[in-house]
Amino acid sequence: MATAEAFFSLIQYVPDLDRAEGVNVGVVLLSPSGRAHVQLAETNELVRRHFPGHVFDDARLTYAKSSLERRLVSRVFESRDELERFGAALGNNLVLLPPRSTLLGSIPEELDSLTRALVYEPAAAPGRRRGASARRPLRRRRARRTAPRCARARRGRRPGGGWRWRAPPRSIRRA
Repeated sequence: MATAEAFFSLIQYVPDLDRAEGVNVGVVLLSPSGRAHVQLAETNELVRRHFPGHVFDDARLTYAKSSLERRLVSRVFESRDELERFGAALGNNLVLLPPRSTLLGSIPEELDSLTRALVYEPAAAPGRRRGASARRPLRRRRARRTAPRCARARRGRRPGGGWRWRAPPRSIRRA
């Protein structure tokens, strides 16, 4: 299969443009002929998950994504710079990142692989947990391993967290 150089750009939803924190919601693939091919996330669950405290209108974001897709697909871009200027002219919370180059074999396959890799979160490896719950058992094992092996000492929990060792009650102390 023949390959050609193409460009892709990520579409990000940025709720606060001053902070410049965003989540990828789509990919634009610019073919060598100048046509833009767009693939967007089906739902807005990624936005909801990345910005849990942010309130947004789901229907309005869906409409903005489909509107941007229509505008991109209806144009023919002469160069990478023209796509970059188009992205800079957008004035809402959907931002087009600067284009990057890629080798293009098949447009649908490349668009699918870019969307899977850059928009959707990769699935966790089998048998591997993610987040704070994955670290908890390791901390418990480490605390047991480094604890002194004193048969008469009792473990007590500090109010602010962490472990401390307390002396055993007087009734079982040796005289």
